Amino acid sequence: MTSQRLANIQIRIEEMLKNDPSKSYSKEEIIERLSNTYENLEVDRTLGEMEVSSLMINPKSQFASNCRDGTVYFQWRVP
Repeated sequence: MTSQRLANIQIRIEEMLKNDPSKSYSKEEIIERLSNTYENLEVDRTLGEMEVSSLMINPKSQFASNCRDGTVYFQWRVP
């Protein structure tokens, strides 16, 4: 898995979130939506990195992640 491929996956995820900022997507839903283009493991790994980034490294990132009832959700932050 190249870093460019992971960057492309993150771009696709961010586009999905940005296109409907009022919606919160579960990790599983994002993996399912991208499963025709990318391997599930690649998307899962990218989402894991995005989750850590939004919670710990860059809490002011353009997307937010949170955990509810054992499921991780991602959502675009509206300015």
